[in-house]
Amino acid sequence: MRYLLLLMILLVSCKPTESITKTTKKVNINTLQDAIAYRHFTAEMPKGWHFVFDHGFAAYSPSVLGNSYYKSITKIFNLEYLNTKNKPLEKVAKKDFYNFASYRDAYEFENEVFQTKFGETYSYTLSFKLGKTIYKVNRTYFTFNNRYYCMYYHSEKKIFDTYFDTAKALMFSIQVKA
Repeated sequence: MRYLLLLMILLVSCKPTESITKTTKKVNINTLQDAIAYRHFTAEMPKGWHFVFDHGFAAYSPSVLGNSYYKSITKIFNLEYLNTKNKPLEKVAKKDFYNFASYRDAYEFENEVFQTKFGETYSYTLSFKLGKTIYKVNRTYFTFNNRYYCMYYHSEKKIFDTYFDTAKALMFSIQVKA
């Protein structure tokens, strides 16, 4: 009984030293329409491409691939989940890419830094094998509307170059959502 009383006194007397003003809103994204509505931007759909719902994201894929969209897919997403405030894009990009790469038996790493309409842009590419298929992935990091974004392009290696320029054009077409 004495321990219970002591515990109650400790719990009542302990209070946080600062108030929590930020609230986290949980968003359920269960459909393609939810994923599109949640984005902070719009992008011009490339001719011959369509939306697909992939792992909670509105993604883009060449229509010719139909239900095999995983053979070549592009996503654009913000990196707020990485707690990027007051961190330079270069460090955020490098950390995110190497975290992504660490979960794959990756090889053929390439990276480059270049100027785009978004300013300094960081591009990382790798290849990896999954089963009998070799995939190639590009993650391009940029700043848009004061937020950090990643364009993720994933394709079977043999068709990577076929759709990569269109994926980049999709990234360059983004605009602030009205």
